[in-house]
Amino acid sequence: MTFYLNFLPSWFAANYKSSDWYQRILNFVFCTVLGSMIAMHQFKTMHWPGGNLMTNLTFNVGLYVLIPFGIITLLFRRKKNYFSISTTFIFGFIIAYILSGIASMKIANTRFASDNKTQLQIENNLRLFEAKNKFLYEAFEKSNNKDTSYLSLKNKALELKKSSQDIYNYLYKIKTDLVMVVDDLPESARDSITFDNIEDKTNFDQTTYLFIGQDETNPRTDAGSAIELRAKIESYINGLDSIIPEEFLLQLKQSNPFNFNDIVLEDGGGKQKWEVMTFYHEPASTVYTTLTGFQSNIRYMEMNALNELFTKANSKNKDNMASQLAELAMKYETAKQEKKISMLQKDQEMNDVKIQAKDAEISSRENTITLFIFGAIIFGVLMVFVIRSNILRKQTNKELAAQKDVITAQKNEVENQKHLVEEKQKEIVDSITYAKRLQEAILPAQEIVNKHLPENFILYTPKDLVAGDFFWMEVINDGGKEYTFIAAADSTGHGVPGAMVSVVCCNALNRAVLEFKLIQTGQILDKTRELVLETFSKSSADVKDGMDISLLAVIRKNNEIVEINWSGANNPLWFIENNEVKEVKANKQPIGKTDNPTPFTTHNIPYIKGTSFYLFTDGYADQFGGPKGNKFKYKQLEDLLLELSTKAMSVQKETLNSKFEEWKSGIEQVDDVCVIGVKL
Repeated sequence: MTFYLNFLPSWFAANYKSSDWYQRILNFVFCTVLGSMIAMHQFKTMHWPGGNLMTNLTFNVGLYVLIPFGIITLLFRRKKNYFSISTTFIFGFIIAYILSGIASMKIANTRFASDNKTQLQIENNLRLFEAKNKFLYEAFEKSNNKDTSYLSLKNKALELKKSSQDIYNYLYKIKTDLVMVVDDLPESARDSITFDNIEDKTNFDQTTYLFIGQDETNPRTDAGSAIELRAKIESYINGLDSIIPEEFLLQLKQSNPFNFNDIVLEDGGGKQKWEVMTFYHEPASTVYTTLTGFQSNIRYMEMNALNELFTKANSKNKDNMASQLAELAMKYETAKQEKKISMLQKDQEMNDVKIQAKDAEISSRENTITLFIFGAIIFGVLMVFVIRSNILRKQTNKELAAQKDVITAQKNEVENQKHLVEEKQKEIVDSITYAKRLQEAILPAQEIVNKHLPENFILYTPKDLVAGDFFWMEVINDGGKEYTFIAAADSTGHGVPGAMVSVVCCNALNRAVLEFKLIQTGQILDKTRELVLETFSKSSADVKDGMDISLLAVIRKNNEIVEINWSGANNPLWFIENNEVKEVKANKQPIGKTDNPTPFTTHNIPYIKGTSFYLFTDGYADQFGGPKGNKFKYKQLEDLLLELSTKAMSVQKETLNSKFEEWKSGIEQVDDVCVIGVKL
């Protein structure tokens, strides 16, 4: 918009009554450069990225090439409309330069006035803190107290002085580097340009890597960065723990003025890093003031820490402490008055500096005529740099093209590897899925369980596709009696390893009953352990895998229950009769390798009609969840089963399952779950 507002009037004025095409082309070039100069100069005033470079380019072209060329053409061809070209061009350029200069000065004066006031206020606080610290250090040094505890606190004060000065000097170095980097910028740019809109060294003579890095997604992590600054300040604060007496630490932490937490954006944009919000979106002058504030905060924490040391050191000599504090207070007030006088002097000096800057600006404008002589040379050098830059750009493009080919080849290789990984993953998933079908095949069918134990439920929830937990059932006839065995077993591990162990253990149970014709539950578990150890002994590795199990035997004669036997390895048996939960404890040893193995005990349980028996593994009770993320625990499971014991088995299963899902509430399942309920 600015371009056309300046370009169109010049175009119509220059081409009025003109029929010469050469003249029109020349007018078009003149007015285009004029409009570009005006627009670019105003871009510079508004501190747009690239505005400074484009302004210098168009200014030099117009001032040192087109104006002389227009004057020469005017003198040799002597056509009336040429006068309008030169006049419009020269007067338009002068007006645009004056207006943009005035706007730039207004921006600079307005922003510097407020920022300097804040900077002076922070520096005033900083000097006051330093004055009080100086007096307290002097009090320590002048004391003749030779008490061991006093000397220890005096040494800690010297340690505090060194650590505080180190971080203060580090901040001072960063401020010095900042001043050096932006020193060649105009005052208005120095006070309004932020780090996130500085593109490169060419545009503003300003490095984009200061504090943050190339951009906010690529932060610097070396010395001098905002990340390193935060780490050093945090290290200083944490180091005070070893200096300050323990009884004063909490009070010192509460006075900590630093807050390095991420900042939550109000517009719903989530969190923003402290380094980015503090430095990346702030003007250079504001960053300088922020660093001065950090120095003031360091002196403030040093003052509080030193005050606690001084109080502790003089706690036994209150009179001496009172006299020292009175002396310090008098010196402190004197220092405050001296600081006020110093601040007034600084204000006067700053006014003098502003006056000198105004004089320098006027002198600079007077020197513009002198610079005209060197314009042609500067323009020639500029053209050399442009040509050289174009050559380098072509070379860079070739290198980038070669790099692109390499990246493309690497990308293709990565995609091929990705396909191979996906194929392998599919093969693994297919294998595990097939293993799941095989494992399900060794589990007893629900129809067989219902046939021999009509009132039952089996809650079986593996953690993965395949499981280490399994349930087992076998029915045999011996001596005119029918033995119905049912068990809930927990093999070592879960997933694929657990499933492999479960196959070994299940096979051992089948052999103990069908091959060795054992009917006592304790003997069955003894033989099962023997067979499992025999299987694993074939491996050269020291295998300690096995299982925990709860094995129940229901013995019938003429379809009537005559006896109930039970044995367990680590897992107990619960049964509910007369509205009371009773427990039969298991042998504290697994089915597998163990130290000092003993025979498993066969428990005979008196049969009372309507009794509910519960076999289970540890997966249900060990699940984390609930409002506090705790384990479900056996006590809560016991209360739940007692509450459900009067209900139908299908209802018990459904309630147990829903309660388990509710307890997890989004937390990952930690183990396989197997709970069996039988009502006899």
